[in-house]
Amino acid sequence: MSSTVDVVVIGAGAAGLAAGHALSADGLTFVVLEADARIGGRAHTEIMPDGAPFDLGCHWMHSASLNPFVETADALGVHYERREGYGRSAFYQNDHWLDDAEVAAGTQAMKERETAVAAAWSQGMDKSVMETVERDGSWTEVLDYYDTLDSSSDVDQISIGDLVSYNDTEENWPVVDGYGTLVSQWAATVPVSLNTPATSVRWGNSGVTVETNKGQIQAKCAVIAVSTGVLASGDIQFFPELPIEKHSAIAALPLGNYNRIRLEIDRHVFPDDL
Repeated sequence: MSSTVDVVVIGAGAAGLAAGHALSADGLTFVVLEADARIGGRAHTEIMPDGAPFDLGCHWMHSASLNPFVETADALGVHYERREGYGRSAFYQNDHWLDDAEVAAGTQAMKERETAVAAAWSQGMDKSVMETVERDGSWTEVLDYYDTLDSSSDVDQISIGDLVSYNDTEENWPVVDGYGTLVSQWAATVPVSLNTPATSVRWGNSGVTVETNKGQIQAKCAVIAVSTGVLASGDIQFFPELPIEKHSAIAALPLGNYNRIRLEIDRHVFPDDL
């Protein structure tokens, strides 16, 4: 695979694929390397035995009015569902389905929690959610659970600054055909070398040299588009070593672990009006 290009992109998740699109538009020569046997990174759709697409990773186009993938889905004819919030929900607690008044109490608890987080951040506090919010409320455990789902981290690891800075328009649209399907179709024209892990990057003023299991690539520069988890693992060696501030940033931004499970329900379990 030995070659010389303008740019080598390492990682064929959404960031690396976007880099490929941009480089192609600018007329530069490039190669995108992907260690896995597929593109998409955390966008990965599998087709179930019943023919239904199932996302193992990301599924929702969050803050849809600000999300560029909405326009992409429209252009590609990828089916998604327009919703406010996350759609309808029902809550089961203490052996019964919660009524409207009980759910309203939970909603109020959530608003008070958001207010407390915003107030702490506005006062210059950089704390975790766990250190900031009420710990003995009747809804604390439930709200902790939702914050964990949103962030893929426990509440003692979630910065209140992250929660406050997230621009949530409450337009969360699920990609019915699969987010992985959307990303794969969007990136269909980007050439990617699959099953090609980069093992080292030698970088300097004269350019970069990337070692792979298929040979060496010379380039003027590299775009490192792998996750912080991959960077922290040391699977890609850098010569010279990355600056200490880069290592500090990588260590300070770990990835959570978020798995999805598909359930096939063969009997009626939800309220009739759900």
